[in-house]
Amino acid sequence: MVVRLSPLQKRDKKEVLVISEAIANKRIMSIHAGGAIASVDMAIIDPSNLKISAFSVYAKGLQYFSVIHSSDIREWSSLGVVINSEDDIMEVDENMPKLKQLIESKFELDGINVRTTSGKRLGKVRSYIFETDGFFVVKLYIEKTGLLSLLNQTLIVERDAVVNVTNKFIVISDEASKIRSKKGIKDNVEYGFSAQSSDAASEIASDQVGKT
Repeated sequence: MVVRLSPLQKRDKKEVLVISEAIANKRIMSIHAGGAIASVDMAIIDPSNLKISAFSVYAKGLQYFSVIHSSDIREWSSLGVVINSEDDIMEVDENMPKLKQLIESKFELDGINVRTTSGKRLGKVRSYIFETDGFFVVKLYIEKTGLLSLLNQTLIVERDAVVNVTNKFIVISDEASKIRSKKGIKDNVEYGFSAQSSDAASEIASDQVGKT
């Protein structure tokens, strides 16, 4: 099944880009509670469009697998992932059939094999970038294998170069595989927070100061 991804439309508001390495252990901040109530575990990604549908969470007292939907996130800030209240942390059950199916598929973008449309094996996804407006993956960083791996080169692939995604590998266009590689993966990306705090994040910060 071919699921070639189209470029995302440009949006008016400032786009915040986050590297996948900033996901694990990110604090979940509740406006209602005025502070941290849980932590992010991992992203749950839909392979059909490379959209982060939800994030699994962990916290003291949680007995079942629980998530926050990406649509319930008000801000990805320097303080953490800002949501309205603890009610946004939801236990995954039969009332979430699509999300439950995604979780059971055990699809993971980090570490997945990458090949070209002509069948050439390139390497594995080392990390990825997503935007916090629609929570779509916009860029992949591929760690090459073979002789190129000795040069410590990383191939940077835009989402519109992705031709197909399965649970075992990703296929990108042959043209994208010829893009000049870059050393390292720091690409003017904000590591998990906006340069400017939102009203939601500032509200929590003010509340925390008032409690000290």
